[in-house]
Amino acid sequence: MTLASCVLFYSLLHGIDPRITQAVITVESSGNPFAMGSKGDSGLMQIRHKFVPETEKQLLQACTNVRRGVSILKKAKQRCKHKKDKTWLVCYNLGITGGSRIKHPSSFIYYKKIMSEFKK
Repeated sequence: MTLASCVLFYSLLHGIDPRITQAVITVESSGNPFAMGSKGDSGLMQIRHKFVPETEKQLLQACTNVRRGVSILKKAKQRCKHKKDKTWLVCYNLGITGGSRIKHPSSFIYYKKIMSEFKK
């Protein structure tokens, strides 16, 4: 399966706009499936493997990373206290608790980056 078809399939499966998924991929890893973050984040959507059942090696597989990343996006969308204008995206970046504490999520730099990519 191509990356584009993985993004489309898993996004639609979980009720996430595929353009949001693609924006997260661009912001998180610049589209590099082998990107490694300084805190143990892996792959396209920079998923921290210690919080998911997949191994770091599995998360470097593009479709596996997108599948898990979109499921995390769905949880953030459902559980984050911020709902307006996709501000729930701060909960993808900071976790549900941390993101929900942000008082002005639309001014949060991560949110601005995602929305900039989303609107392209």
